[in-house]
Amino acid sequence: MFGQTESKVFSSDTKEAMYATSILIYKEGKVINMIRTNSDGSFSIPDDFNFEEIEIRRLGYEKLMYKKNEIPTQIYIKPVPNAIEEIVVTGQILPGNKYQSPFKLKYYSKEEIQNKKVHNLAEFLQTENNFTITQDPILGTRVSLNGLSGQDLNLLIDGVPVAGKLNGTVDFSQILLNNIERVEVVDGPLSVIYGTNASGGVINLITQTKVKDASTLDANIYGESVGVLNFNTQFGFNHEGNNVTFGFGRNVFLGWDPNEDELRQKIKPIWRDYSWNPKEQYFANLSFYRRINSQSNIHVKFNAFWESILNKLNPSSTFSRIVFDENYSNQRYVLGLTHTQKIDKSLELVSNLNGTIFQRTVKNFSQNLTNSYREILRQEIEKQYNLFGRAILRQDPKQSKVKMLYGVDFKYDLINTPKIESQSQDMFEVGVFSMINLKITEKLFFQPGLRFGFHSRFLSPISPTANFRFEPNEIISTRFSYSRGYRNPDIKEMFFEFIDNNHNIKGNSNLKTEINDNFQFGFDIKPKFKPYSNHSYSTSFTFSYINKDNAIEIVPVDISKNEFKYFNIGTSNSLVFSLDNRMKYKDFIFSLGANVLGNQKIYLGVKEQIRDFFYNFSVNLNTTYTIAKYDIKLSLLNKFNSPNTFTLLNILENKASTSTIPSFMMSDFNVSKSFIQNKYTLTLGVKNIFNIENLTLSGFNNNFHSGNDNNQTNFLWGRTFFASFNINLKE
Repeated sequence: MFGQTESKVFSSDTKEAMYATSILIYKEGKVINMIRTNSDGSFSIPDDFNFEEIEIRRLGYEKLMYKKNEIPTQIYIKPVPNAIEEIVVTGQILPGNKYQSPFKLKYYSKEEIQNKKVHNLAEFLQTENNFTITQDPILGTRVSLNGLSGQDLNLLIDGVPVAGKLNGTVDFSQILLNNIERVEVVDGPLSVIYGTNASGGVINLITQTKVKDASTLDANIYGESVGVLNFNTQFGFNHEGNNVTFGFGRNVFLGWDPNEDELRQKIKPIWRDYSWNPKEQYFANLSFYRRINSQSNIHVKFNAFWESILNKLNPSSTFSRIVFDENYSNQRYVLGLTHTQKIDKSLELVSNLNGTIFQRTVKNFSQNLTNSYREILRQEIEKQYNLFGRAILRQDPKQSKVKMLYGVDFKYDLINTPKIESQSQDMFEVGVFSMINLKITEKLFFQPGLRFGFHSRFLSPISPTANFRFEPNEIISTRFSYSRGYRNPDIKEMFFEFIDNNHNIKGNSNLKTEINDNFQFGFDIKPKFKPYSNHSYSTSFTFSYINKDNAIEIVPVDISKNEFKYFNIGTSNSLVFSLDNRMKYKDFIFSLGANVLGNQKIYLGVKEQIRDFFYNFSVNLNTTYTIAKYDIKLSLLNKFNSPNTFTLLNILENKASTSTIPSFMMSDFNVSKSFIQNKYTLTLGVKNIFNIENLTLSGFNNNFHSGNDNNQTNFLWGRTFFASFNINLKE
């Protein structure tokens, strides 16, 4: 009898246990209950439970039905060709497909990452809906989601925040994708689970954990006409349940300037300065995963990253042999441990402990152009230490309509540098949180949550969330939510001074915590399951209203010295309309998105306010077509951005002013050809087809880059051509 034997669900192609697979229980043709498989793929139904049949259902796999007395102990489910599989873990009580979540979720598979032929997270998000990318020649790449910048956007790797911020945010160009399995994005505040810096959303990168084959080798070499040469390799093996992966690589960029040819002709040979500085990166990663027994597993990982940026300057005259250059060196070392323990059939404990060391070294030196002699004039070292821990208890009682999540986390940050007050500052935070998923009716779900926190420097606000999900039928799922998020100022915003040839930024120890209220309504059109269908789709629409009090921004305080300082500027409001469509049809993959963003800022103590909402929109279309007969894949990536007008503080006239970024169109194309059973792949392509370079801002210029007097901002480095060769070997 079924009740006496536990059944397990496996994937037919990988033979992996299928965790969180839905088991629908039927009686008289109606669903009377639903359970999910455990971490080892197992499930069971009590002997005395009155039912007639069950249905095994998982997005991206064929559906199976079994009568009550005919359920096997081992069940194998087959992948459905072209299905969009979107099983997510970010912000969830239990892993599951994105339609089971009350949050707006985006899911990017490894295939989508590879189709773009990009190497870091900033490049990947460049053509994605709702994201805006800005560049700084020294501080790197900043990413915003729905108008909320990197300070309000929590970047995670395997659920752990990335440490090592510059100007309040992580440089997204330092986040490499060589060992990333998928990217999950929660579009909206998740402060209840992730605390500070998650009021605008969460980006979670899921790394490769398991090695499906006995051994694998993945190597890639990439060259781009602008002066980019990258190499990386990833090796993995699986021996008696021990999964080990190791990767390393090197990225080189020679630098670029939009006026390079003209400058070399006019002032050769003294011209040396670049808008985009030369950069060199090295990285290495090591991962060990092992299932200790059927109830627990362990994952240990180590990542190392080194980066060097050279800011070359011009000599004072054609007769000068000496120049004064700057070198910025960044190093990041991360050691992490994750342990998962199944306590019983309804309880699971997931624990994380993560330590990060980030070091930034700034060197000013004189360079003799005739004999290459170099003398270091000044050197400053900044060290950041971060310790993060989290424990989450997931409870999924059988035959219950209630699922629960309880958690506790802590974060400790320490910075040592001469540029900071007292040369050393630290802060720590402890949070306790809980979320409950209530199945009110068969179609209505309610998920409230609450977080309490203690911060060493601030009074942490209570963060509540209330989320509703209503499913009127099998195809449509609607969402409504309210969440309160917050962001505590970090150490640098409070105490740091960053002064060089391009920046003059000072901290403010009197900053207050940002408070963010987010109202969101949306709906998803779910793919109706059709066995062996050659197409699948996903559609999502979302409207959000975001109100931020005590908004923190960089404000000019002395124009003559180009001096800027962090302040709580007042209130920032946003209205967001977003539409995302993803479809697979036969050999085509489509991703079509549109986003309308309205922003408003009300400054404290300013007489002349601008209370209007300024709107801009963007449309993106990414398409991939596979010619299976010849192992050829064609990819076209497009994104159009309308003119973007926003409000800035004009301190000289004590009023709000506006600045506008012009419209632009990004478009990339590549073609890939695979050889010898997909073991080798050659890719040729063109990026930035319309040759977009630096963008010229109109209106008021409130730029804290002193070297940028012509109202231009770095954006793209013009049209380029690239080639990539990939080796993928398995045993």
